[in-house]
Amino acid sequence: DMALYTNFLVKEKSIENIKFSNDVLVCLRNDIETAIDKQHVMKYLKDSKFNIKEFTTVKPYRIYLKNRVSELDKICEEIKKARFIITDRLHAMILAVLNGVPCLAIDNKTGKVIGVYDWLKNNSMVVIINNEAEIEEGMKKLMNIKYKKSDNFILKKYFDDMAKNIRKDLNNE
Repeated sequence: DMALYTNFLVKEKSIENIKFSNDVLVCLRNDIETAIDKQHVMKYLKDSKFNIKEFTTVKPYRIYLKNRVSELDKICEEIKKARFIITDRLHAMILAVLNGVPCLAIDNKTGKVIGVYDWLKNNSMVVIINNEAEIEEGMKKLMNIKYKKSDNFILKKYFDDMAKNIRKDLNNE
C-alpha cells in the first residue's frame, strides 16, 4: 500500500501518552469483508482493564482534496493517544505503524491485511491473530512491545523494485 511510503504522518509520540494511556481503539469492519464476530470481540474487551473506544478510518461524509491532510491529521491524533489498536482494517493497521502505536491486526476475507503485513513482519509493532479466540494472547504480546517510531525507509527497496517492474512492463507494450 502506497500509504507506507509516506513520512508526513509520523510525529513524535509523547512519552506521557505511552506511559499513561489506557485507551484501546477498536476499528473493526461492519461489512462482508469481516472475518470475525465483532460482538464477541467487544464483549471480551468490555471486561478488560482498558478504556475501549470504537474508532473508524471511514468517514460518513465527502472529504474534499483541500481537506484531506487535516482529516488525516485528526485520525492520526486520535491514534497516537491510544495504548494500542485492534483492527481488521488495512489502513488502520498502516496508520498505527506510521504513528508508532502497537496494533493487533486480524486478517479480513480479502487477505489485504495479511498481504501488507508480509511487508511489515519485521516491524515489532504489529501482532497478527487469526480469530477472536486469540485476542487475549495477542493483547499480552502488545503489552510487551516497546514503542518505536516507524522507519519506512526499510520499505523503500520494495517500492523501488515495484516502480522498476512497472516501467519495464510499460516499455514492453
